Amino acid sequence: MSHARVLVVLLLLAAVCAHADTDYFAPENLKKFAESLYSEGDFLRAAGEYQRYLLVADATVDRTPVLLRIGQCFRQGGEPLKAAGYFTQVLTRNPDPATGEQAATELARAYFDAHDDTRTLATLDAHPAHAVPYPYQQQLLRGLVYVRRQAWVKAVAALTPGPGLSNDESAELTELRQMADKGAHLHYKSRLMAGVLSALLPGAGKLYAGRPKDALGTLMILGSTSYLAYRAFQADGRGSAWGWVYGAFSAGLYAGDIYGAAVAVQVTNDSHAQQVVHQVEVSCGLPL
Repeated sequence: MSHARVLVVLLLLAAVCAHADTDYFAPENLKKFAESLYSEGDFLRAAGEYQRYLLVADATVDRTPVLLRIGQCFRQGGEPLKAAGYFTQVLTRNPDPATGEQAATELARAYFDAHDDTRTLATLDAHPAHAVPYPYQQQLLRGLVYVRRQAWVKAVAALTPGPGLSNDESAELTELRQMADKGAHLHYKSRLMAGVLSALLPGAGKLYAGRPKDALGTLMILGSTSYLAYRAFQADGRGSAWGWVYGAFSAGLYAGDIYGAAVAVQVTNDSHAQQVVHQVEVSCGLPL
């Protein structure tokens, strides 16, 4: 064996011996491994390692920051309801004010991610924040809940920048507020008006809803079946079977057109509102 190979083998043996006494399951090493996984974005595995750490950690260890971190792991890992459970545990441990505000804001965000708007608002009401950056984050969450609900007037009020925010935070809230204000001033068409128009002239309600092709198709089909019914009754009198068939078909189309016009208006209104919601979603980077 050459001297170079002997040297390599000796170095390898030295490395093995150096780490022979390392206890990878010691609490401090489990925590370091969990922190490494978290920094790499492997949030769910990190949550598992933090949980293992709590199982073996000394009883004197403060568990509050670890519980908070586990909650963050689950929230960022796409399991917001599991995260909410850990943030709630933190709040029940009466943490210091800064940790409490962080946990409350994270809890509201977890409920927001789970699309539980009621509990999001309840959490924000129960735990108002005062220390930077949590007032801004809570104000943003409240405004986004109202945007998602399309409660535009409340969204405008919630997104109005308050005192104590940085210039960047105020600018972002102002931009989102302007978008919500567009939602508040959308011109919504009337479903009742659409139904009345269709009752007076088939297809007119769909034209009012912004669907000219549907309006033309309805008018042509209903006009054709009504004409066929008229010709059948004219030829064979009231006993005409085809007359009653065409007449019943026409009546069904007529009623369906009235209902369909009202639905078309609602779909159009919802589409315009969703465009505003999507603009807010793109601007803030949070899924609504």
